[in-house]
Amino acid sequence: MKNPKPRDLEVVPLKKYREPRYPVAGDFDMAVLRGQPYPFSSRFRSWATTIGASSLICSLVSGEEPAGDGTGNPFSVAKSGLPFRSSPFGTGQPSYLSQEIAREIIDRIFAEKGFKLQQDFVYRKDDIAFKATGFDAKARVGYVWADWNSLDPADAIIHWIDEQFSKKSIEQLIDTDQGEPAKLEASAGYLVQVMEERYQGGQFKAEVEKATSIKSLPDRLRALADIFEKAKATESEEKVSLREMKSLEAGDGKDRDFVAVISQRQFEYQEYPTTPELQKKFEAARLIKDDAERAKAYQELQKEAASETLKRLEGSVRDYLEWARGQGLQN
Repeated sequence: MKNPKPRDLEVVPLKKYREPRYPVAGDFDMAVLRGQPYPFSSRFRSWATTIGASSLICSLVSGEEPAGDGTGNPFSVAKSGLPFRSSPFGTGQPSYLSQEIAREIIDRIFAEKGFKLQQDFVYRKDDIAFKATGFDAKARVGYVWADWNSLDPADAIIHWIDEQFSKKSIEQLIDTDQGEPAKLEASAGYLVQVMEERYQGGQFKAEVEKATSIKSLPDRLRALADIFEKAKATESEEKVSLREMKSLEAGDGKDRDFVAVISQRQFEYQEYPTTPELQKKFEAARLIKDDAERAKAYQELQKEAASETLKRLEGSVRDYLEWARGQGLQN
């Protein structure tokens, strides 16, 4: 067998390439998993959105009333951690209290103080409109549990995917994948999916339907990108925006309403063992052979991990109502 004839190394210049984008190693919003495809499998998404905080119960904060810090409004925009950037990756993924658990705690405290909250109240005043998680129209006090479902993505949430669908990125995508219609078709479909998820009010439905009927894939993507840019600049009438939060916070006088925007971001916690004692408990739970018993043991440890966070939430709500009374709230 003859040895192959050696060839000179040939350098070929790369004419086009996709601009690299690297994930931001910031805090991670678990709710983002619901709308994201690869690299998250359906099994992983199911695990991530059901385990942890969703298993907590209100009994963890029974007993002695948590003390607040008495430093004014604990739910100011400055303390909320908003706006925040959601990333599909990151380090030190925190867990968040579920809306169900948080609402049970908050509603109980409002009731103890004599307020009668109407759930999912449509709040409107001047140019402010959103759905309050609970509101007492007579006393003019309530709250919004600010998570992925209730925050306006226009500015309260900076989503990692926004830049992917900017006009510049779309043009780059078209240029890179011009000869691969399957990729362009998939990108167009994904952009429609993102818009349907984030703008459920339907105000852009007709425009999106018109854009999706465009046969030319590049032109369809450009039309969808135009709608996406337009949609980002609007405020939802069901979700609360930063502008509305600041307006509520700045209100004064006799006609002031008190709506606490309680950010889920303020009540993060870590499920992993933080003490040698908890480490031993986690190790013991890991060794349990029966699946059901092992799952129950982990659930109890998750409750224990979140208990201080639940107490902190309760103390903050009591602080808020005390602060609001000092600002003129009556009932």
